[in-house]
Amino acid sequence: MWVYDDENIKETPLVSQVVADILDEREDLSASFFFTAGSAAGSAETVIPTIACQLAQHIPEARALIGAAADDTSLFRLAMKEQIRKLIVNPLQAASQSSLSAGRRKFILIHGLEDCDETFQILFIGYLSDALDSIKDTQFPHRLLLLGRPTNNLRKYFFSGGSKVRHCPMSKTERMMCRREERVQGQEEDVLKKIEGLRRWEKKLKK
Repeated sequence: MWVYDDENIKETPLVSQVVADILDEREDLSASFFFTAGSAAGSAETVIPTIACQLAQHIPEARALIGAAADDTSLFRLAMKEQIRKLIVNPLQAASQSSLSAGRRKFILIHGLEDCDETFQILFIGYLSDALDSIKDTQFPHRLLLLGRPTNNLRKYFFSGGSKVRHCPMSKTERMMCRREERVQGQEEDVLKKIEGLRRWEKKLKK
């Protein structure tokens, strides 16, 4: 799912952080990565290993398998598609075969992909979404959640039907609720009751 903010560009990182915090509190977040303007080029080289490291932390059954794959230092010189296969797909598929855990879907959240090279943006979305789709029927299903600004490159890609990833704009109400959530963090409240937009996104993700 690509959730984009058409109007309040400066608030997009806040919204992404609030959503990440909510998913993390619910134990529904396996990994997150925030690209930032000015450092996106370097981040593009580390995003897949970083996601894999977080997956290893959140999925004990896959920890040793991901660690073994990461021990091969030549892996980090491979193309992104191969890194995804060896660090994410293969370990989760193998761990699923020996796990008795229920297949509860979790999320990988990515913020700020629009700050990366345009070619990288398209390849990243395609490779990672295809990889997650290939493990959707395992014990460790994951969904990709992209949040950020709707650049012309991303608009063209999503709106032309080039991606299987669904997309929807963020409403003014959702932005206001995220601002309110920032002010009440730390209180013992069910923040999901305030973030109606997240429930709407979740309903679309379940389709």
